[in-house]
Amino acid sequence: MAILVEDPPNAVENNVSFEPFQWLDTEEIDTPRAISHLEQELKKFGVLFGRNNYKMYDVHKIDTLLSFQDEKSGSLSGGTDLIIAPYGIAMESVINLSCVAFEFKTNVAVDQKELESFYYEAVMELIATNYHSDQMTLVVLTDLCTNNCILLTLTMESDKLAILKYSDVTLNQMAIFVHSHL
Repeated sequence: MAILVEDPPNAVENNVSFEPFQWLDTEEIDTPRAISHLEQELKKFGVLFGRNNYKMYDVHKIDTLLSFQDEKSGSLSGGTDLIIAPYGIAMESVINLSCVAFEFKTNVAVDQKELESFYYEAVMELIATNYHSDQMTLVVLTDLCTNNCILLTLTMESDKLAILKYSDVTLNQMAIFVHSHL
């Protein structure tokens, strides 16, 4: 599988900006607060939540959500922190209708080199979410407080499936990309 690296999407001049999140405690304790913050920030960029739109599903405690076993692919076990999927679906169906998966890293001021060390975890989440989901899923690796996001999605390149990777993505660019993906 090829890995294509592209420049992040250009920010549109819309006079809004993504306010960084402040982690006050561990990821386990602060994830619900981070999800609430992320939802408010994505709304500023036009992402619609609620009935007939999308919902953020806190799945960080479900450590087998992305598990699968396949004769050809082998097996994988793990989870992610947050999935954006259509509003009103049962929790057990979230993975099958996932649109965007977020993996949070709570290290304050994570630099790009440190973030890259989590890249393979994000690739495994990309493979697992797309294995389960009925649509192409976007995976976002971020600490929500610095402009060092990594976005991964799948694409077809010369009739072969490839990973499309965006590095050095700002929080504003991430919000715009999530909005365009939904």
